[in-house]
Amino acid sequence: MGSVAAGALVVGTSLLVVFALATQALDYQLDSSLNELEKSKESLPNMRFTKVQNIEEAVVAIAVTDDGADIVCAGVCQLRLGTGGTPPSVGDFTATFTLQGVDNEVDTVTITNHGSYLYTATSSLSLYVSNVNSVTISPTFTFSVETAVYANVKNIGVTDIDTSAAWVTIDGDKIFQFNDLLSFETGPSNQLTINSTDDLPNMYPGEVFTIQHITGGSVAKERITLVSDGVIAASDI
Repeated sequence: MGSVAAGALVVGTSLLVVFALATQALDYQLDSSLNELEKSKESLPNMRFTKVQNIEEAVVAIAVTDDGADIVCAGVCQLRLGTGGTPPSVGDFTATFTLQGVDNEVDTVTITNHGSYLYTATSSLSLYVSNVNSVTISPTFTFSVETAVYANVKNIGVTDIDTSAAWVTIDGDKIFQFNDLLSFETGPSNQLTINSTDDLPNMYPGEVFTIQHITGGSVAKERITLVSDGVIAASDI
């Protein structure tokens, strides 16, 4: 009898262990199923290109070849492009510069609008100070041109988009991290129309971010694509 009772106890204990393991497995499966259901309820990103622009023959860099002296401007000193470096200005390009030292020399130049000179021979154009009041030695500058791509992207969904985990490709040539094309230091102020009220990288629903990409050449681009969490937005340029 004793051996029978002991055997029954072992069998009973084994059944309890099996039952406990089975219950634990069911709980795990239930939790996993609930997690998957929760994930399925999460909205995917939804974004759209609202404006895309090729700026061909855009002025992307300015070098100061002579700092000038005793420069006095009407307000903030402004640069424009003109034939032979004289008014009237040609195209939409604008830049500003600050002054330094007791001699009021050129300090820092900032491009505020790259302009586009696709249909103008830039070789005939030179930079000039458009609002100078007086000057002893006129400053001189040189410039370089490339194709720049601008694209406005709007978050039209209900989900935040992490720009550090989203990717942009232009003509499929190279893949860029989304926020690398947003946080540029020398972007034109009137073309950097980021409506964000918070720091990057989050792009909240309803916000519009502007992408800038200096292509490194003069060839116009044709297609831009943005990918976030497997969702693709694309547009012709």
